Amino acid sequence: MVVADAVMEEAQPFHLAPPPRTGSVDRDVRKWAHALARDFVDPIRADRIRAVTSAASEDPATAERLYERFTQVQRTGLTDRLRVAAEAGEVRPDADFGAVADAILGSLMYWVTARRSDLSIESVDSLLDVLLRGLRAEPATGS
Repeated sequence: MVVADAVMEEAQPFHLAPPPRTGSVDRDVRKWAHALARDFVDPIRADRIRAVTSAASEDPATAERLYERFTQVQRTGLTDRLRVAAEAGEVRPDADFGAVADAILGSLMYWVTARRSDLSIESVDSLLDVLLRGLRAEPATGS
């Protein structure tokens, strides 16, 4: 818990900015996910992530604090960006944006906690290809 407390006290121990809003949801989500992936492959930050994950697994109060400080911020930023994209007709409005956020964040957590060495921008892009393809709004068809 000492490590979790120390990480909580840092001003910005991890990338916490929401996805940008440039007008291309694909580009914005990729830029955001790439920034997160760089945190997850950085040896010092990866060690911190594993340490706070371990602390969270031991204490529900610590888990809640860490969720509110980090995961919820990321999840909300992404789901908000996807809602804006839905309003603009870029993605399906009926998609489960929370599930998309969970898939991305959960995959990154898997890579770092399992100490997978294959996390890269390319592997993140492969995941995003599948998820973003499933989100695309269907083009209107003329009858």
